[in-house]
Parts: sequence; C-alpha cells; structure tokens
Amino acid sequence: MAELVIDRDFAAPCERLFQAFTDPTVLVEWYGPVGFSVPRTTCEIDPRVGGRRRLELVNDDDPVQRLSVDATFTELDPPWLIASQEELPDGGTYALRIEIDCCEGKERSHVRLVQLPWPGADVEQIRSGWESSFTKLDALLDL
Repeated sequence: MAELVIDRDFAAPCERLFQAFTDPTVLVEWYGPVGFSVPRTTCEIDPRVGGRRRLELVNDDDPVQRLSVDATFTELDPPWLIASQEELPDGGTYALRIEIDCCEGKERSHVRLVQLPWPGADVEQIRSGWESSFTKLDALLDL
C-alpha cells in the first residue's frame, strides 16, 4: 500500500489550522468532501494523546448514507503536529498524520497530510475527498 501524501498552503497562521483540526465547532464547518457534512451533535474531540475524535459524515442528498470516523490521537504537538490511528467499521485501522509549518511571517501555513490507506481503498478517491475538504477549509479560513 502506498502512502497518500497531500501538500497544501493555507492563508492562516499555524494556530488557526491546528484549531481547525482539533476544535469540533470549527471542524464541522469544513470536514468532509463537498456534498457531505458533519452534524455538530455527532462530533466529539478530546485533543490529547490517547484522546478520541469521533464524528459522522452525512451525505447531504441522502442522510441515510453515513460514515463514522473514530480515531485515537497518537501524537499531538500544538500547533505543528496531529497524528492519529483511525478505526474502520470492519475493525481495520489506518494511520493519519498532519504536519503544519508556518511560513511567510506566520500568516501562511503549509499542511502536509500523510495517510496510509486501508486495504482495498481507492487512493485517488480518498485524495479527491481530502482536496474537496481542503477547498471548504480554504473558504472558511478566508472569512
């Protein structure tokens, strides 16, 4: 299995990006590809090593279609690093690592997302989902 690596620059300081990944009120505003949302009532985040991130992605056109995300934080170094072990409904797991670097006088940041996809996953579909999510995050940070 090949790692999925996505690099993206954002017009926001590192602290604001870290908050976007760890504050449930902010995360629900952008997480998930276009056409999916995260109801605030389904999102719980305990941002500490050993803490959990739980949420449900809901298809906006067909709310019966839901995907649960359940993860345990394995590393946190605010505001530069977030790593977690994600659990799948079938009992499998995969690793997710988000590295945040400040640049240009700390008003811009670079995010590197590294995900080890689960067996049989369509890596390009996962990439497309993250890119779509990051487009929503860009719009949120632009406000």
